[in-house]
Amino acid sequence: PRAIITVAALGLMVLLVICWRRAGVLKQCPRWALVTTVALAIGLAVGWVLSTGDVVTTMAESPFDAGTPGRRVLRDGLGIAEGGTLLMLVPAVVVRLMWRSRRNPIDGFVIGVLSALVFTATATLTRLAPELALRPVAWNQHVQGLFLQAAVRGLTVPVAAACAGGLIGCLLWFGRPAGNSGTLTIVAL
Repeated sequence: PRAIITVAALGLMVLLVICWRRAGVLKQCPRWALVTTVALAIGLAVGWVLSTGDVVTTMAESPFDAGTPGRRVLRDGLGIAEGGTLLMLVPAVVVRLMWRSRRNPIDGFVIGVLSALVFTATATLTRLAPELALRPVAWNQHVQGLFLQAAVRGLTVPVAAACAGGLIGCLLWFGRPAGNSGTLTIVAL
């Protein structure tokens, strides 16, 4: 499953970048913004995985019914997941703070999705690196379980992260339309 997860995690990002390039979306974003986003996302993901790796391993080895206190489950289980979610958005926030040209929500979407996909792919590959080196074949697992694990870790997590990153990116780059006096208008359909 590790090879399938790796292909899925990287494949989604590669397909999206190819699609954006063919559509001309990447030409609108400054190159420095793309490079900064990718570099920050890789650095933060590797740092996050290396700093939380022992906790994740401990949590995976001790089942819930083994007397694990609820406070520890919340702190370690939810804290690591939510911390990673917040960290995957940091590159988009940093690039937005450095952005001096026009603000277009599509640019924010691209930066947000790129930040999220690079972060999740790097985190997945960093977590799987020791497993790929030690045991690349799973002999005692059912094929359905392997594909389910690969689908969740290789597709579902990156797609959910890309949706969140794109939404936050759009919000960061959204600006008030020219000529708007600052009043809020609600339009109902």
